[in-house]
Amino acid sequence: MTLPQAAPAPDISIVIPCYNAREHLQTCLSSVADQQTGYRYEVIVVDSSEEDVTPFIREHFPSVRTVRLPQRAYPGVARNAGLLNASGRIICFTDTDCRLDSRWLQVLGDAVTDDKPVVTGAVLNGTADSYIGTADYLIEMTTFHPSRKRGPTEHIITANVAFQRSVVDRIGLLDDTIKGSDRMYAYRMVQHGIPIWFEPGMKVYHKNRTRLK
Repeated sequence: MTLPQAAPAPDISIVIPCYNAREHLQTCLSSVADQQTGYRYEVIVVDSSEEDVTPFIREHFPSVRTVRLPQRAYPGVARNAGLLNASGRIICFTDTDCRLDSRWLQVLGDAVTDDKPVVTGAVLNGTADSYIGTADYLIEMTTFHPSRKRGPTEHIITANVAFQRSVVDRIGLLDDTIKGSDRMYAYRMVQHGIPIWFEPGMKVYHKNRTRLK
């Protein structure tokens, strides 16, 4: 009798927090499914929405795993839940309001090395047809503009970042804050002497706010 072979562990784990973002999931997860890469990867959506999105994901994206939290979680807590369920040697974060470039995974998988254990990428304007959306993009995302040259940085953006699992072993999980958990995580990386690299070819398109309210 031949026992079935266990599936190989993924190279990369993608963690996506979700809170009341059902309208963004189709675009986001379709861009994940369309990745042109040779890396094995898994996708973990951590959902704390008022309406459980698990049935939608199971129907349309059956390979995506869902971690359902019992109450609303701030992004740091949701990402921590994803980290604790991830099995890849590289962990990466993005958000439901992002659309990934088709080579995003390939670029980040090549970029993350022992010398560059943390790589953050470029954020492009996903609402270029809106004046308010473009203004919001220019205010929020200038540090991660695709025109910036690749090189060392002291910042990450959790909409577009990848790091070796060993980074989590060294500095622990993210903080439970409404805003700023990415900045605080980057600060801890720098304090521990972990270099951060900006890679402009690692691209996501961010859907910005398009209303003043």
